[in-house]
Amino acid sequence: MIADADKIIKKIVESTGMSEEEVRKRIREKIKAFAGLLTEAGAAYAVAKELGVDIDVERELSQRVKISDLKPGMERVDVVARILRIFPPRVFKKDGRTGKYCRMIIGDETGTIRLTLWNRDVALVEHGKLESGQVIEILNGYVREYNGEPVLTLSFDSRIIVNPDVDTSKLPEAKNVLVKVKDLLPDMQDVDLIVKVVRVFPPKVIKRSDGTETTMRAFIGADETGSVRIVLWDERAKVDLKEGDVIKISSGYTREGVSGINVHVGRMGIVQIRDDLKEQFSDITVTPQKERKHVAELEEGNKFVEVRGTVVQVYSINPVTAVCNSCGAKAEWKDGRWVCTECGSEDVRVVPILSFELDDGTGSIRVIAFDRQAEKVYGEKINPDIDLHEIAEKKLLGEEIVVSGYVRRNKYFDSLELVAKVLREPNWDYEVQRMLSEVKSLLEE
Repeated sequence: MIADADKIIKKIVESTGMSEEEVRKRIREKIKAFAGLLTEAGAAYAVAKELGVDIDVERELSQRVKISDLKPGMERVDVVARILRIFPPRVFKKDGRTGKYCRMIIGDETGTIRLTLWNRDVALVEHGKLESGQVIEILNGYVREYNGEPVLTLSFDSRIIVNPDVDTSKLPEAKNVLVKVKDLLPDMQDVDLIVKVVRVFPPKVIKRSDGTETTMRAFIGADETGSVRIVLWDERAKVDLKEGDVIKISSGYTREGVSGINVHVGRMGIVQIRDDLKEQFSDITVTPQKERKHVAELEEGNKFVEVRGTVVQVYSINPVTAVCNSCGAKAEWKDGRWVCTECGSEDVRVVPILSFELDDGTGSIRVIAFDRQAEKVYGEKINPDIDLHEIAEKKLLGEEIVVSGYVRRNKYFDSLELVAKVLREPNWDYEVQRMLSEVKSLLEE
């Protein structure tokens, strides 16, 4: 309200000796600098703070309002609501200035409204102080219109109180719940989880099929149920991560890659470093424990399982696939070199693929291995002119090996298969001790 601005201006004049016109000029400049996002009272409050003038925001000027009653133009409103969804912070550029904003949906028993945070308050989201599901009280907010709908906005003289002492029984519940690593499945949406960073990989620049570039960064995160590869994209890839950090992922999604299920965090996701949760994750180990199982015990969704068995068949499949790093199209082996079928580039990523049947006496299962694990059998220089299937048969057929990986269902064959993350020879000293231990347990039973 103009009266509020006049009151603040009068206090500035009295405290600094500046003329009223000079103060009003500063206020106009402040409104212009923030591209019209500040009310006159908000800009006056900001100027007062810059000049060291203490302004007490009078709570009696505020009014607690239900969301359904909010209308554009209302100022100094107090709202109690629950955070239902938080959208990722974004950077804006306008009139040569750069800042941050963050949108969220909040709701009470009468409806929902979009809440917009600017600059200073965005840090509350980035540092995990504001999360979906929390109850908040907005003090001294104002309502403006955006795309024909009311939007609640915070200014310099607004405040947010987290978990206020109010009755929350009528407030709507947030839908998203935290997911444990062991419960992740392919093609999940709106995934929220908290993990400890156990390994960080350097960022990479990826070329999309349309020629534009984007940045991605991967890390391994773990909770008490297991570990998972998490891929951050674009702005999220710029988050400064280090081993030992505890990270909360909001609104991620899952995809199944060659190394298993991955969690991706794109433009709709949020990454928060949660130092306040480090103590809870202090016992999380870097290396997940593998569970030795017999083939007959394997179930869809098993993670970090280990099986020892004999290779009884090597499948004749296309042993290698190649993808162009420039445009993402498929590449083919031509005249002794890999060439993209679309753009002709020779900048190609080659992925060897190996598949065989493993039998341990209790049953058999198809095993599929990619990349470095397949290279252990084929050799590092993958040349499709050579019969790679013959090489694999000579090295594997009849051999006893240990496979570590995860179990999924092959949709084409409608049967379980073991995706290998590690192929290795048995350590026979360990295996003998293990067999003796199993026999002893059977005798005791």
